Amino acid sequence: MSTELWKVFVPQCLLEEQPADLLGLIHSDNHCICVTASSSHMQAIDLKAAQSIQYLGKWHGHLTKLNWSAKKTFCIDVWLDKFGLINCQLLVGSKFIPCTCITYEPGDFLKSCCFTKQKGHLRTLIRSLADTEQEVDTMMMELDISVYGQVLEEGQRIMGRVWMTLLYSLMYLYWPFRCFSALERCMNVYVRQAIDTVLGIILMLYLMQGDRCDTLAISLHSWAEHVAGELKILLNWLMGAPAGLKLNSQLTHFMGHFFLYHIYLWKGYLYLLKSVLGQLIWYSSITGILGMSIQVALFQDILSTLTIHIYCFYVYAARLYRLQVYALSSLWRLFRGKKWNVLRQRIDSAVYDVDQLFLGTLMFTILLFLLPTTALYYIVFTLLRLVVLILQGLLNKLRAALSSIPVWSICLWCTKSNLLANGAVFHVLPQGRDSPDTLYLGMQSTHLGLPEIFDVFMYGEGQSSAPKTRRYSWGMFAKRLCQGDLVYPWIEREDNELYGGSKT
Repeated sequence: MSTELWKVFVPQCLLEEQPADLLGLIHSDNHCICVTASSSHMQAIDLKAAQSIQYLGKWHGHLTKLNWSAKKTFCIDVWLDKFGLINCQLLVGSKFIPCTCITYEPGDFLKSCCFTKQKGHLRTLIRSLADTEQEVDTMMMELDISVYGQVLEEGQRIMGRVWMTLLYSLMYLYWPFRCFSALERCMNVYVRQAIDTVLGIILMLYLMQGDRCDTLAISLHSWAEHVAGELKILLNWLMGAPAGLKLNSQLTHFMGHFFLYHIYLWKGYLYLLKSVLGQLIWYSSITGILGMSIQVALFQDILSTLTIHIYCFYVYAARLYRLQVYALSSLWRLFRGKKWNVLRQRIDSAVYDVDQLFLGTLMFTILLFLLPTTALYYIVFTLLRLVVLILQGLLNKLRAALSSIPVWSICLWCTKSNLLANGAVFHVLPQGRDSPDTLYLGMQSTHLGLPEIFDVFMYGEGQSSAPKTRRYSWGMFAKRLCQGDLVYPWIEREDNELYGGSKT
C-alpha cells in the first residue's frame, strides 16, 4: 500500500446539516476522497442509477462518542465533538488509517470560471464537484421530463393533441434555465456592449445638436488644407538646398514638381468634398446606435481618406528608393564579380565581360550619386507616414479598449466576488480529540488580481479567433525601413525573383 496520506475534502456547509449519508467520488490514483453531496440533498434521485456518485460514509452531526458498526471496507465518518471541533476517521479494509481532512466551500469553486488551468488535488476536487453536479442535473432532468410526460399523457387523453405541443414546449423551456450559468460567464461581453452603445448614442446626440456636424466638417477641411499648404512649403524647401545639402538639382526639381502636382489634385478633391463632408459626418454619427467603437472606426477611415495624399507620396518615394537600393546592391555584386543565384538562394561567383563591367560601374556611380536626393524625399515622407500611423494607432487602441476592457470582471474584483476565484490557501484547524491522527485544514479560495484580470479576460478572450498579425522587433523594423519596404502593412516578399531574395 502506498505511504501517501489520503485527503478527505468535506464541504463546510455539511457541518450545519442533520446527520446523513456522505456521497461523492473516490480518486485512488492520487488518494483523494471528495465529499460533494449528502443524502439529504438527493432524496429524489435513485443513487443506484448514478454512474459516478458513490456512498462514502456517514455524517453524524454532534456526537460525544462514535460507535463503529459499519460493515463497509472503505468508509469515512465525520462528526463534531462536544467542543464543536470536527473529527474524521477513515476506514480502509479493517483498520483506521491517518488522513488529512480539508474543509471547503463548494460555491467558491463552482462559481469561478478561472480554475481551468489548475492542477493537482484542487483540479481533482473541482472535477469531482462538476461531475457530481452534471450527473445530478442529468438525472433531475430525466426525472422532470418523466413527470412532465406522465402529466401530459393524462392531459392528452382529455384534450387531444394540443397537449403534445405543450410537452415539447416544456422540454425546450428547460434549456434556457440550464444555460443561465453560461450566460453569467458572458457578462463581460454584455456589459462592454452596453457601455459601448451608451457612449455611441451620447456622441451621436452630441453631434446631431445644432450645426456641430457642419462645424466639425469645416474644421477637418481647414486642417486638411493647412496640411496641404505645409506640404507645399516642405516640397519647395526640398527643391532648394535643405539643411545646406547639395542635391541633384534636376532630380529634386523633377520629384518636387511631381509631388506639387499631386497636391494640386488633392486640393481639387478637397474642394469637391467640402460640400458633402458635413452630411457624411451626420450620417456617420447615426452608427452610434451600434456603439462608439463603430464611430471610432469610421473616424479612422475619414482620417485615412484625408491623409491619402501623404500615403501616396510615401509609396512613390519608397518604391523609387527601394528600386534604387536593389539596383545598387545588384551592381555592387557585379562590380565584385558576384551574382545572386535564384535557384540556390545564395551568392555565387560569376565572370563578366569588360563591357558589362564598364556599363555596370557607370550605372552604379550614377545611382550612387542620385541616392542622397531620393533618400531625402524617402526619409521626409516616411516620417510623415509614421505620424499618421501614430494617430491611427491611438484610435485603434481606443477602439480595442472599448471592445476588450473587462468592465464586469473589474466590478467583480472590486466586490471580491467568488466568480474570480483562481486558487486556494490552507490554514490549520483545531484538532479533534477523538481522532488525533488526522490533520485538519481549512481551504479558502483566493481571487485574481487586477493585472491578472486583464491578462485572462482582456487578452485571452477571443484571442484564438482574432487575426494574428506578424510582429517585428525594433531592429527588424529599422532594417526593413532602410531596405525601402512599405510600412504597415509590410509587403511580404514571398517571390524572391522580384527583389533578388532576402540578400542585398
